[in-house]
Amino acid sequence: MKRILLSLAALAAAACGGDDDAVIFPDAAPRFDAAPRGDGGVGGCADPTVVLPTDWQSAATVSTGLVASQPGAGMVLTDVDATAGGAMSFGGKPYTYLKFDLGAMTATRVDITDVESYGSMAWDLGFKRTVIRANGGDSGPAGVRVSSVAGASLAAVTAVPDPSTFTEDDWADLSCTLVAGLLGEPFTAMGSWYDYNQTTHMVAPMAVVYVVQLPGGQHVKLRIAGYYGDPANPMRGANYDLEWAPLP
Repeated sequence: MKRILLSLAALAAAACGGDDDAVIFPDAAPRFDAAPRGDGGVGGCADPTVVLPTDWQSAATVSTGLVASQPGAGMVLTDVDATAGGAMSFGGKPYTYLKFDLGAMTATRVDITDVESYGSMAWDLGFKRTVIRANGGDSGPAGVRVSSVAGASLAAVTAVPDPSTFTEDDWADLSCTLVAGLLGEPFTAMGSWYDYNQTTHMVAPMAVVYVVQLPGGQHVKLRIAGYYGDPANPMRGANYDLEWAPLP
């Protein structure tokens, strides 16, 4: 009941603010099962998607959100449009899916539906509003795993973290119950990427670098540098600015 009341209060405050992107998802501490399942969704919950709330159920359409990459200084800069129709109307809209190409040093959009994504090896990360899915565990079959390292820049991460620190998406627990963020979104392996400002109802990336283990065993270090696209236009929420580079 407390969670429901907090959710309603946050929604009301955001709506009064008049900002299309004010309905954010205040994050809580990571809440994973005692032991990562690591079975691609098989076991206690054979079909994890059955636990998804209405706004997060699988869409049968393909995102038209832009994914654009360009070289930076020792990194690749990738912009991802994950607006999904806006903060008040993202229900039923698809994730924007991204695939890393380390040979070409780029990341591109993968044109698949949410329905297809749960059985597809073609994508690595999926973005919708403040949620970032990784293609492993409950989110897909590719075995993509994620670890996090405290640091404000990619240069701060020079080695792959201990294997025991990596986890797959695990938002449906062994009793087939949703593991959720405060406002009911599926809580993924990258669910703690931001701080939430209770006054402005806006988010800011934390000083953390994610290390993403791809299906072939390669690793990418990734930092979320921004969420609002043009910093002068806070209405542009869910426009991610990503910085990433291969990690030997």
